[in-house]
Amino acid sequence: MTSSDNFMNYKKINRRILIQDLFLIFLLGAMMNISVMVFNENKMPAYSKQEISVPDNYVLYSDFKEVNYPYLSDVFKIKRLFFSVGDVLMFSAFVSIICLTTINIVQGRKSGIIINEW
Repeated sequence: MTSSDNFMNYKKINRRILIQDLFLIFLLGAMMNISVMVFNENKMPAYSKQEISVPDNYVLYSDFKEVNYPYLSDVFKIKRLFFSVGDVLMFSAFVSIICLTTINIVQGRKSGIIINEW
């Protein structure tokens, strides 16, 4: 086994550990969203100062004292899209996992290694 083979195995192991960590971050974001919904009658609170229409599984609030755990609720808004800290964690972990998996596949093809052990 050459030193380049050792280096490739080291990189593959590090990527696998990183992907496992990213999956845990994704689960943490999901647990944040689930917990805020459980403590608010199975509805996701969304912060908005103006009255707008939202789906049935949301509840609007304009004061942080109206809901439980408001810092976990959908406090960010871009146009009509609400999102929470948990959503940001889930989205960033998901995109990172896709990118790392793609990099691993591309580098495996370049070196002639078939990667099918994931």
